[in-house]
Amino acid sequence: MPRLFGEVVRELRQRQGLSQEHLAAAAGIDWAYMGGIERGLRNPSLTMIARVAQGLDLSMSEVMKAVERRMA
Repeated sequence: MPRLFGEVVRELRQRQGLSQEHLAAAAGIDWAYMGGIERGLRNPSLTMIARVAQGLDLSMSEVMKAVERRMA
């Protein structure tokens, strides 16, 4: 599941034309940690998922719906 979440985050970030560093700064997350999320090396907590969603200017439910669509 962390890998799928990371793929979705990367796709959403790229659609918005954001760099990984910009998203990390907007989310208040270290850029190396953000890279770990995108590569599926991190299993983010709900707090981190909320921060990533906020950095993407999306709700947590929007991000998780994107993950669910990928699972189908």
